[in-house]
Amino acid sequence: MQSGQIELSYWEKSALSEAWDFVVVGAGVTGLHAAIEIKRRNSRMKVMVLEARSLGAVASTRNAGFLCLGSPSELLADYENLGEDSLVDLLAAKWAGIQRTLYLLGGNAIGLRNVRGYEVMAMEKSPYSHAVPSHEAVITGLPSLNTVLESAAARALPFTPKRRQKSTMRHKPLPTPYFGEWQPFTRGNTAHSSPWGPEAMGQIPMAWEGQVNPFLLRESLLRYARNLGIRIQEGLEFVQRDGQSLVVKPVGPFGHDVLPKFINLLNIKSKNVIYATNALTKNLQIDQRDSVVPQRGQMWATTPLKAVDIARLNGNYHADRGYLYYRTHAGRLLLGGGRNQDFALEQTTEWSENQSISEYLKAYSVDVLGLAPDLEWESRWSGTMGFTQSGLPHCLNLQNGDWLVAGMNGMGMALGPEMGRRVACMALQARA
Repeated sequence: MQSGQIELSYWEKSALSEAWDFVVVGAGVTGLHAAIEIKRRNSRMKVMVLEARSLGAVASTRNAGFLCLGSPSELLADYENLGEDSLVDLLAAKWAGIQRTLYLLGGNAIGLRNVRGYEVMAMEKSPYSHAVPSHEAVITGLPSLNTVLESAAARALPFTPKRRQKSTMRHKPLPTPYFGEWQPFTRGNTAHSSPWGPEAMGQIPMAWEGQVNPFLLRESLLRYARNLGIRIQEGLEFVQRDGQSLVVKPVGPFGHDVLPKFINLLNIKSKNVIYATNALTKNLQIDQRDSVVPQRGQMWATTPLKAVDIARLNGNYHADRGYLYYRTHAGRLLLGGGRNQDFALEQTTEWSENQSISEYLKAYSVDVLGLAPDLEWESRWSGTMGFTQSGLPHCLNLQNGDWLVAGMNGMGMALGPEMGRRVACMALQARA
């Protein structure tokens, strides 16, 4: 060994030289649920989860903390793109994923708040307003969307025996009708005038949504997985698949190499691998059949708001087909999104700032939310989501014991648990 090179200790080599039944690449919400489902179905399986980052897992701890199914304009666009049957399946998976999270972890551990959801519409032809579907189409389409949601609530889940379809894993019934009636904001200089901004038009209420702390949620998942006997190995980045081994390299926080003179790469033995890398899937250089495109989501947090603003913004808020989203936490406004203002530049895995989108979000807070122009913004961050061309998540057999679950299309908190469960069931079934 040359001077300056670093070698693993005997103990580290021993721990990593074991043969594993399953290795899951990616310790976000989806990957952890995949590993958990394998262990829940067969406790004798040796399961390891690899995560390159020692802090965060791309979008899993860097999102707005919504548990939701999607806003009316977003779902109507999905209806037109996917068709009714695929949309029903997608909504059933989202609701099942939300219920799985609550069943396994409980509300207290993840900071759950049960709230109402709202889609806020800006004035027609406003820079904050979607052109397709039109406002009129969204409002008149609410009864049809409610029917679709009723069908989703009754849709059977794959890999679940009929006797368990209504078990505690889906213990909370989907409230119906889910979408309420259109509520226009009042205009004029009266005591009952809307406190919203001049570009705000009205809102559509939703019967239920949830607010969680994403960091606590992932920490709870990690504890749950470890208690099942799953090895969580952070600081190892997947390089390539080599026969029945995975070639990995040690990395440091946020993916930066901290061992540039490491003596060699490492090999981890496993016949079965599940790739749950979502936005980073393109880096794997594996057969994806339909590529997963990264899209950055930006978030801002304000300093504490006035009490009157905190009270009126009590819930989850969506706008512009889901491209804008906001809520309050600890008296602050958390406002994010806007990637549709610059799709090309936001197609990245970098966690840097897009200044034009930042200005767009701040202008929205004044023009639509009616907040003061001199409101102070306390902090900013971003996370990366994975999107597919079809609009549906991937749950693919890559052959030879390899599987891919990715492309949650910005709905990983809801979809990730169920898609992780499904890919685990598929992989176990194929192995058997």
